[in-house]
Amino acid sequence: MPERVPLEGSQPPSDPRVRRLRAADPQATVDVTLVLRRRPGTSSPEEAAAMLSGRAGPPRARDAEVFAADPEDLRLVEAFAAEHGLRVTDVRRSERAVKVSGTVAQVEKAFGTALGLMEGPEGPFLGYDGPLSVPAAIAGRVVAVLGLNQRAAARR
Repeated sequence: MPERVPLEGSQPPSDPRVRRLRAADPQATVDVTLVLRRRPGTSSPEEAAAMLSGRAGPPRARDAEVFAADPEDLRLVEAFAAEHGLRVTDVRRSERAVKVSGTVAQVEKAFGTALGLMEGPEGPFLGYDGPLSVPAAIAGRVVAVLGLNQRAAARR
């Protein structure tokens, strides 16, 4: 079995008001977005911050290349999805996003977690406890996994 690496920042914040009601239906479908790192060597964090704040005005083509996913990262993430039976539903290189769909059971195996129906003050939602993990081959290339914690966001 390949080595797995915890995905930094993926552990949901602890909230004593949230409780797990039951395991998620293993056959239910889940849609997930994997966010990839920016292409290595294309820009320093300072340059990226300046571009985003409008202090620098590079051509659009350069912007797209600075923020786009590395083709090799995309290839590895798509292979990871296929190995876990996940269907790639959308790839957006410029947004560094790969959308996948699969059953709860497939997603749990892919990300080393156990999904459950949780309940909090805002009502029931799909969620998980503990950090997510990914195979070492894509660790560092995937910076976030979105869609596994469907708790409602706070409103003002």
